[in-house]
Amino acid sequence: MADISETTFSSQVIDVLKSWKNISDSKKIPLRIYLGVDIGGTNCRVALVNADEISTDTISGERYLLLCKFLCNSTKDLIFRLTLVGDQLFSIISTVPISACLDVAAPITNNGTQVVITNYVEKNLHINDLPTNLFPKNTIFINDLAAACEGILSLGEQNRLSHFFQPLWTPFEHDKENIGLRPVNYLVMAMGTGLGSCMMISDGNGNHFILPTENGHVSLTPYGPSHPSYDEEKQLIGFLSQKVYNGQHSIEWEDICSGRGLGWCYEFATRNVPNAEKLSAFEVVQKALASDELAKKALFLHYKYLFRVAQQQCIGLIAQGVFLAGDNQAANDPFVAQHIEEYKTEFLNHSKRDWIEQVPVYRQTKSYNLNLLGCLHNAAKRGK
Repeated sequence: MADISETTFSSQVIDVLKSWKNISDSKKIPLRIYLGVDIGGTNCRVALVNADEISTDTISGERYLLLCKFLCNSTKDLIFRLTLVGDQLFSIISTVPISACLDVAAPITNNGTQVVITNYVEKNLHINDLPTNLFPKNTIFINDLAAACEGILSLGEQNRLSHFFQPLWTPFEHDKENIGLRPVNYLVMAMGTGLGSCMMISDGNGNHFILPTENGHVSLTPYGPSHPSYDEEKQLIGFLSQKVYNGQHSIEWEDICSGRGLGWCYEFATRNVPNAEKLSAFEVVQKALASDELAKKALFLHYKYLFRVAQQQCIGLIAQGVFLAGDNQAANDPFVAQHIEEYKTEFLNHSKRDWIEQVPVYRQTKSYNLNLLGCLHNAAKRGK
């Protein structure tokens, strides 16, 4: 029998839920709650927001109530555990959430109702498979980076962006004290297992809508032949093209700007070292932070191309701001901060430089679950 202890609510969570119920009963108004679920490759987190106490901090000091976190790697187990969560929640508050949003790092189809969770044992999941005592009819799946964008929007509305992001460079003096979202298009990127890329599109009236993209899979744009790094880049492209595509295709940005890409950058950096070991992305970062020169070269390349692809997308999609998000970004911030001028030079190295000279670039500096916050933000928008 599956272990259900991870899905059992703590006494603190139960007390908060009971207090919400008591207050709504005393006011003779319905209890209005929004549900967010962050489905990670290993852990799944479930949280609520009370619509009538949306600014009230809860147990964790956050602006939402984390019901539980549990390990999961199959849709069958996920449905079983979410059913347990729904049974407990309904037994305490006798209420189904107004709206719900789940994020997942996987292809989403049929207007947000169908998903294939690629790193699960059992992969296919439809909205109709979810327990109805927890998920209302307007439940939706969104991409994980789209959820991160929603999280950024939520932090912007709460005036908390500067708690978790800082500018790498910006033409706006006020950004150094308090980052605020402007009525322009923003590019959001995150390097993890792959290269996530998403747009926050401005409607011109202070609102943004989310446009997920797959621009990490666009072919890399090389330097011109007179650039001082042209020869080294030609070797890198040839090395990776042969390794990944048997020399049949040009490489994608994600072939460098991803976990596997960082490992491959280290292979390239050590290609002339006899019996060089192959390292995971985590091992490369640890060696780089310990001042191993070849690991530092690999990590530098990994980020150099992130700024190159960000440059390309800002020009092509008319973005006037960039957010580099994710826990990896926060963890690697000390390294990135050492190379700001070099990365800015890479970002601005384009024939349309004047289009991007005033574009601020922000990076996440503290670990934070933007995805879960973003799911709640999405659910709250649709539940109003």
